[in-house]
Amino acid sequence: MAGFGLAHMIAQGYIEKAMPDRILFGLVIGLVASGGMSLLRDIGYAPARPRERSSPGGFTLLMSLLGIFLGSAGGFLSVYAQQVPVIL
Repeated sequence: MAGFGLAHMIAQGYIEKAMPDRILFGLVIGLVASGGMSLLRDIGYAPARPRERSSPGGFTLLMSLLGIFLGSAGGFLSVYAQQVPVIL
């Protein structure tokens, strides 16, 4: 998901947009990549292991916050117009 978000950001021209737009897009991608994938993992494993508990909600929340932080930092720093040749 994070790679898809970075590729979409470059392909759609987010590198030319204002910094708040890049940060918001990175925030959303970070949330989906980290928290969303953790939640999907728990849902997918539930039928296979009915007696085991899924990861606690606090863990999923922590992973979501970490994804938000890393995604917005990536939108702020990594996808700056002058950095694109280095990333590519």
